[in-house]
Amino acid sequence: MEGDSVTLHSGLIAIQSKDVIEWRFDGNHIAQISSTESSVISVWISTDEAFLNRLQLNDQTGDLKITNIKTTNSGQYTLKIRRSSG
Repeated sequence: MEGDSVTLHSGLIAIQSKDVIEWRFDGNHIAQISSTESSVISVWISTDEAFLNRLQLNDQTGDLKITNIKTTNSGQYTLKIRRSSG
């Protein structure tokens, strides 16, 4: 319902070294989290007005939470996980 929060789960228990988790909404990049060999976590969240200050990205699992959802947030959300094979 409008005004509620929703969490989109990545399905990961924990982000591994060199993982890149990318969330898209209707093809547009809205959030990304990546880790390095030294376990440094980098988080990027879109400043697009459609989601301004309403996206939260879990730095342990890659889950994406959208707060105060609106009807304009209806659409296709996709998740891309790139995992180092090494």
